[in-house]
Amino acid sequence: MTFLKRISPQATAAFFLLLLLFFPLASDGQKPDRRLVIRKIADLNKKRLKAEKNKDYEQAVRYCWEIAESYRTLEGSGLVESFYRRAIINAQRKGDKFLEGRSYEKLADTYPTLKYYSKKKESYQSALDLYQLAGSSEREGIIFRKQAKISHEMRDYFYAIDAIEKLLANEQAYQLSKNERENFYKILIEGYSKRGDAERVKLYDGLLESSLADQEEKKNKNKAKIESEALIDESLLSEREVEILRVQKRQLVRDTALQALAIRVKNDSIKLQQDSLEIADLKNKEKDALAKKYEAERQTLFFVSLSVLAVFVLAVVAYVNKRKSAQRLAQKNIEIEAERKKSDALLLNILPEETAQELKENGEAKPKNYTQVSVLFTDFKGFTQISEQLSPQAIIQELNECFKAFDEICQQYNLEKIKTIGDAYMCAAGVPIPNQTNALDAVRAGLAMQAFMREWKAKKIANNEPIFELRLGIHTGAVVAGVVGNYKFAYDIWGDTVNTASRMESSGEIGKVNISGATYELVKDHFICTHRGKIAAKNKGDIDMYFVEAEK
Repeated sequence: MTFLKRISPQATAAFFLLLLLFFPLASDGQKPDRRLVIRKIADLNKKRLKAEKNKDYEQAVRYCWEIAESYRTLEGSGLVESFYRRAIINAQRKGDKFLEGRSYEKLADTYPTLKYYSKKKESYQSALDLYQLAGSSEREGIIFRKQAKISHEMRDYFYAIDAIEKLLANEQAYQLSKNERENFYKILIEGYSKRGDAERVKLYDGLLESSLADQEEKKNKNKAKIESEALIDESLLSEREVEILRVQKRQLVRDTALQALAIRVKNDSIKLQQDSLEIADLKNKEKDALAKKYEAERQTLFFVSLSVLAVFVLAVVAYVNKRKSAQRLAQKNIEIEAERKKSDALLLNILPEETAQELKENGEAKPKNYTQVSVLFTDFKGFTQISEQLSPQAIIQELNECFKAFDEICQQYNLEKIKTIGDAYMCAAGVPIPNQTNALDAVRAGLAMQAFMREWKAKKIANNEPIFELRLGIHTGAVVAGVVGNYKFAYDIWGDTVNTASRMESSGEIGKVNISGATYELVKDHFICTHRGKIAAKNKGDIDMYFVEAEK
């Protein structure tokens, strides 16, 4: 099959069609169906070639989808991925980010999760990036759901947690149902338990219990209403039918009261008529007196009845208004709570949880002194030269891929991301919660970052794409950490330790983890290190430096 690599995709497709026509696969008497599929593919391929020739790339994309989906019905065909990638190329020619994203999504859907998990993740991520550029929040939500599902199946909790927390942070835009939210809480509890993050487990366990308690409370209220309205079992009705039934009951109560009032008035009128007949035989004076008396009573009864009716109408109106006000208030409270959760999630994405809580409670977060913090700096060699060869979008995409991997590594080893400055990345261990393992955590994270960059570099070289390489330095010492300013605040750290850590990075070498003597004294029993001697550092003089080779 080596010669197929030297010919065009059109010729390759035609070759496979001929093979399938003349040597169809055995499938228990389904050969006629297979031939029909092959003829359909041939017809679609002609239309696809014509569309590409006429530069109707949108239609060409759709023909590529149909061809790929048809090939999926033919077991053993290797052209499914080829035509989805052809669809991606046509979408790029069209300049349609949405179509390109759908092509990546369809390609990811075809990969079996167990065998091609990395490819599946990569294609879904490409689709997600394109949907974000296209502004399609609906498809973004679908991709996040798929990412959460496959990563949970593979027990890739870092990937699952990232996707689910992005869904929960914008649950209204992604239209999460109550059941989905509760299932996501369960996965987050499971994931953070595996990672040993008791605080996050407690947070999501509380949210799950709260959601389940709300559901139970609603069930109890509905049960109480059903028991109080014994004539009809409302659980057998839909929500609209229940509402109609209640309106009918209120109408029945009002009509019953009005009917009773009408009967009373009618009986009184009949009595008046009977009395009038008796009065006819009386003397004129007695007749006039009785007539006046009964007329006064009739008028009194009329006004009393009118008053009762007015009071009843006012009571009904007041009840309806009160119910509407209660519904509006409940809806407003739901909206306020949703906005509060959204703002809390956004704040936690910007600041450490302890700092965010202090800021919410006190309106400010005071800086704190830390006696032992390990600060890690990275910087890319050759980034300026490579950025001149790439578009701004491509540069951002490359940096985003690397920095997202660094973010996951920081979470894995309990480091706090501080900030990025251009192509530099800064993080620290031992803040905002002090610990005695911060030097070990920082060195392990540094080794993981360099390992990721080696894999990333190999993939770029294989694809004949530009690369840049990583210098990384760590120093341990005292810092001050906190939030300063009133607008666009961010968590940051200050002190000579930060400056020295920066010198460790600039004095390091590509692919190495360069640490200071202070950090070495804390990790030497756990890692194999090579002493570089005293190295001159800008504005710091000579400093003992070590390369970390591996963990013991």
